[in-house]
Parts: sequence; C-alpha cells; structure tokens
Amino acid sequence: MMTTFPVLFALVGDIAGRAILDAGCGTGYLSRLFAKQGAHVTGVEPAASLFAYAIEREQSEPLGIDYIQEDLSLFMPEDMAFYIVVANMVFMDIPDYRSAIQHCINALKPGGHFIFSLLHPCFDEVDHPDVAKGYSTKGYIRVEAVLGEQNRNLHIPNFIVISARKDVCQ
Repeated sequence: MMTTFPVLFALVGDIAGRAILDAGCGTGYLSRLFAKQGAHVTGVEPAASLFAYAIEREQSEPLGIDYIQEDLSLFMPEDMAFYIVVANMVFMDIPDYRSAIQHCINALKPGGHFIFSLLHPCFDEVDHPDVAKGYSTKGYIRVEAVLGEQNRNLHIPNFIVISARKDVCQ
C-alpha cells in the first residue's frame, strides 16, 4: 500500500525541537513518528475512539505528545504556536474544510509550514469512478484558489500532497 509518509517526511525535514500540530491525528500514529524524531507534538482528533486510542498509546509509551479532542473546523489554537502543521488525509472528510484549513493556517508561526495531503478525487469512488460526478457533487477543493500559485504541489498516484509556507508579513 502506498502512503504519503515518505513525501511528508521529506517536506518536514529536520523536526527535532520543533512544535508540530498533527491536525486530524487519528490514532496518533504520525504524531508518534514525529515525537520519536524529537518534535514537540500536539495532535487534534474529534473521533472519540481514535482519540482514546491515541491517549492509551501515549500512556503506555510516553513521548510527550499533547492530544486535544476537537473538530478542526471548530479548533481555535493559540495563534502562531506551531512551526509545522501537518494534516494527512484529513480535509476531504471534514464538511467545513475551509474553517479547518483556516484554523491550521492561524496556528502557524510566521515562516511556518503547512503540509497536507488529499485523496485524489478520481479514486474516491472505486466501483464507479466518475470524475465529473465527483467534482460537481462533492465540491472538492481547488488548491490554487485556497493557497495561491507559489506553493509546491507534488502529484503522486492516489493522493496529492501540498506544502505551503506562511508569509512572515501575513
């Protein structure tokens, strides 16, 4: 199974000592990988069962990860607290993805990096891959409209990974 992890880790670079927000952390798997590389990690997850599992793992294998149970579209982080915000395969599952994206951007320090991945829309309906239907009825994000043309887009089969840097003077 292909994952986004090699691309994500190439984009985050050296994270030792850096504050990272794992937005939509699920079970905390990626949070744990970041923490093992020396990052100060905060994971946010709304689903009770996934959040509980992440907490359990942190208690059995303490890595110093802070977990917050909250919906990203409602999450109001302390402004400019994180050097990196990572949202791995999250936004396509959030009805109010625009608010979630804005909250992630607000969480970045000036010069911080926002890295997220999305499932490629043509793989959304495996039994009936109708790209026209998917784009028109599901309202997929048009990335250049949200983040601007200066961003680096890496296209990989089955998913898209985007990395953007928050302007210092924003």
